[in-house]
Amino acid sequence: SKMGFTAKIVTLLKLPLAFLKAAQLIFMRRPKAILGVGGYASFPVVLIGAILGVRTAIWEPNAFPGLSNRILARWVDQV
Repeated sequence: SKMGFTAKIVTLLKLPLAFLKAAQLIFMRRPKAILGVGGYASFPVVLIGAILGVRTAIWEPNAFPGLSNRILARWVDQV
């Protein structure tokens, strides 16, 4: 993959903070729905939104879904 091993570890270590920031953003904005378009950046927001009861959907423009969308497909309201 394009991302090096060290960058992947750093990203994993930052994930808990991303979940906290996503929850904060959802509580502040109170969205009616959240649309994820794939990738690691949308993962925390869509997952926390689904857990908090916000309507969620993901859109996959590629022929083969990425890891984030494959995981999120189990949690969201609409794929």
